[in-house]
Amino acid sequence: MSLKSLFERMNERVQDPSVEIGNLLLEQEETRPPEKLRAMIQHLIPRDALFATFLLKCRFIKNHPDVQTAGVNIQNGKINFYYNEAFISKFPPEVLMFIIAHEFYHIARLHLDRAARRKLRNDLYNVAGDMIINENILSELKSVAGLALKMPGGEDAGLRIDKGYAKKVKDSKLWTTEGLYKHLEKDQKKKQKGQPKPPSKKDLMVQGRVVRIGDDDKYGVIEKVNKDGTYKTKPISKAEAKKRVKPA
Repeated sequence: MSLKSLFERMNERVQDPSVEIGNLLLEQEETRPPEKLRAMIQHLIPRDALFATFLLKCRFIKNHPDVQTAGVNIQNGKINFYYNEAFISKFPPEVLMFIIAHEFYHIARLHLDRAARRKLRNDLYNVAGDMIINENILSELKSVAGLALKMPGGEDAGLRIDKGYAKKVKDSKLWTTEGLYKHLEKDQKKKQKGQPKPPSKKDLMVQGRVVRIGDDDKYGVIEKVNKDGTYKTKPISKAEAKKRVKPA
């Protein structure tokens, strides 16, 4: 189902959210929306029931140490909307609405649940989800409640669809988060395979190397390295060790 179709179907099922506005006053101070988002809710209520209701259902949590921009999850049946205060405050309504739509579609598409059920890497799955959502918003949704949506930092600044995946799956209607995830994972493995492996401890143990012996302030110089990686050392003083090389 396209983003537009999902949007239209869900919008039909949502009643006028103005009856929910009182719930904001009942929330604890730390979970109320910031001023910019409160203004956005007031703008949306008479114009877009779907996104207004989404925001009214959220608990707002600011400046979480793990969230540098914005993010969402569901805990105990409640939607948590995490936001960095400095990040949110610098944007005009058109960009703020893009952020709201982006986070809404993470929830609507059950991204957290899908990644967990399939035992996929949440960080990479989130990147795949971000890419497809951003493309869908820019190419399909385009505007909400009279606001022409703009990506934070401009269209070239945010995550866009991977070019290799778009070339492989040319019809954007066939793009899936799982499909893009597999593509990105495969691409990562290819890049890692081409990188040289870091030297092992065994590789570093060579004749003449100065080593520290145990936890004591004692040093030695390697005289012989065995095939199994063990080695024989000749004790030397700390002063001698400093003269030769920096101890390992």
